[in-house]
Amino acid sequence: SDLFLTRHKNFLLMRELDRIFKSFSRNISKKYYDSFLNNTQDSTAKNIVLDKYAFFFTPINNRDEVLSVQNQKQSLSELLKENKLTYVDFWASWCGPCRVEVPHSKKLQEKYEKDINFIYLSIDQNATQWKTAINQLALPLKKNFLITNPKNNTLIQKYKVISIPRYMIIDAKGVVINQNAPRPSDPRLIKVFDELLKEK
Repeated sequence: SDLFLTRHKNFLLMRELDRIFKSFSRNISKKYYDSFLNNTQDSTAKNIVLDKYAFFFTPINNRDEVLSVQNQKQSLSELLKENKLTYVDFWASWCGPCRVEVPHSKKLQEKYEKDINFIYLSIDQNATQWKTAINQLALPLKKNFLITNPKNNTLIQKYKVISIPRYMIIDAKGVVINQNAPRPSDPRLIKVFDELLKEK
């Protein structure tokens, strides 16, 4: 019965952690996250929490290569600008909903150009089609990159980028702080950006 009570307690605490991560700042969430890990003996519960939330506090160290429009290879880590938030847009030339979001994204880039780094990561299989779409949509060349091997890309696997469009926010230290960020056309995104910039 003690084991049952412990597991029941851990289940309730994990459910409460979900609520905290959705409702409060990262600093507050970190306190409860640390407290759970430090006070829970159940290794299964710890692993579940680590798997679910560790990415909130661990900087990206991704050496998977992406290709620039100029055919230069870079790692994702190299694309992240220090002391700047980064908004990542996963897209592809054949993705209609992705293309619909582009005008909204470009307006946001103009509004937040000084404070937020916008990067576009394409999962296109065909580099020519990718480059054609960039030209058609008048996307900034320096912010566009092709993920050379989406099926084996660490970032895509780790954060389960199964469908697109998909958006992420990465903080100035390279930590993913929102792995399912609002899309550019969603009015909530401006509120998210403004709150994050205040925290900074």
